[in-house]
Amino acid sequence: MIPQDTMGRQANSFVISLVFIVVLVLAVTFGLIVVLSHSITRPVNRIIAHIRRMPDSGFSYDASIETSKDEFAGIGKTLNEMSTRIQELLEITGQMYEQKQRQEIALLQSQVNPHFLYNTLESIRWMAKVQKNKGIEEMTRSLSNLLKQLSKGTDERIFLANELELVRDYVAIQQIRYVGTFDFIVDMPGNVAHAMILKFSLQPIVENAIYHGIEPSGEFGTITVTCRHEGDVLEIIVEDDGVGMEETLVDSLQKKLKRNSVSQFSGIGMSNVHERLRLTYGEEYGLAVTSRPGQGTRVTITVPWEDGDV
Repeated sequence: MIPQDTMGRQANSFVISLVFIVVLVLAVTFGLIVVLSHSITRPVNRIIAHIRRMPDSGFSYDASIETSKDEFAGIGKTLNEMSTRIQELLEITGQMYEQKQRQEIALLQSQVNPHFLYNTLESIRWMAKVQKNKGIEEMTRSLSNLLKQLSKGTDERIFLANELELVRDYVAIQQIRYVGTFDFIVDMPGNVAHAMILKFSLQPIVENAIYHGIEPSGEFGTITVTCRHEGDVLEIIVEDDGVGMEETLVDSLQKKLKRNSVSQFSGIGMSNVHERLRLTYGEEYGLAVTSRPGQGTRVTITVPWEDGDV
């Protein structure tokens, strides 16, 4: 038998020990909570502070938000990468805006010269008309029409009939220059007159036929433009009876057209037209060239059929 007072002392000692252990566990737990909370909230607070500074300091790189050794370092790294990319995009946007402003200023400045040139050409035309010089009058009128249309840009689509009028103005100037050494014939059925085509798609091809087909032959020649509608395609054939080309040169030209690298024979004219047509309508459209030495050259322009009356 254990005396009652001894049991009471043991019970009190157990209770005191239990209370001490509970207090110790609570203290350790609270300390761990404080440490863990601090280790979590500190990187979060750094990230929040960095985000709050962005409106004032910009999207700058901050190495301090990547110093922790947990998932928050990954978040900080991602935020820094995003900030860097946004800053790059802002700089690019600023450069594009400045470039656009310079282009707008240049465009406004460039509008002065054509206006002065139109007025000068009109004055020359009226002087020629007064002096009854039909050739100069016709040349200045045609040149004025061409410049007015060219200044409006070449990206818009116009009726095929209107495009051919621009070509006729150009040909009128060249026929005066070459003293009527070639004829210009247009075969355009009525059902294709209102087909749509990119402006100034034909003039460079006709120019090429004059300079590299008719002129080198030294003989009177003919340039024919034939328009036809087949299914969903509009074909425009520009053909001359000039000097023509060897098969090897035609093959080389075709390959250069496919690579958009025409530099010889046609300058920038044919490559420019070909690339504009491909960019506008698709890879399957554009120019095709066939030629025979001494018989002439044929350039076929293929575009989708687009009826402007619809």
